[in-house]
Amino acid sequence: MELIWAQRESTARDIFEALRDQGQRLSYGAVKTVLDRLVQKQVLDRLMENNQYLYTARLTREEFTSSAVREIVASLFDSFGAPVYAQFLDQVRAADPDQLAQLSELISKAEARKRQ
Repeated sequence: MELIWAQRESTARDIFEALRDQGQRLSYGAVKTVLDRLVQKQVLDRLMENNQYLYTARLTREEFTSSAVREIVASLFDSFGAPVYAQFLDQVRAADPDQLAQLSELISKAEARKRQ
């Protein structure tokens, strides 16, 4: 995703070569498979141009991060329930005041949305 965000649009070959240049040892087929799965998950769009697909991000970095974190947290809560809540509360107790203020603001916004 970082490569696509940086380049705005990329072919599978562009991504493969950039990853290879970074020392990643992936096959071209593996890169295409991942890109196709990201298209299926509606994370990427693709457009056929000059007999090859151009991939572009459908989500900003922030939207992608929020979505990924939401999926992970939901999965943890669904799978483990109470221990996850307990760990979250332990993290809140250890948080610095700025983080607590941000959390408080998020809770207030969520409560306001529920009242609407």
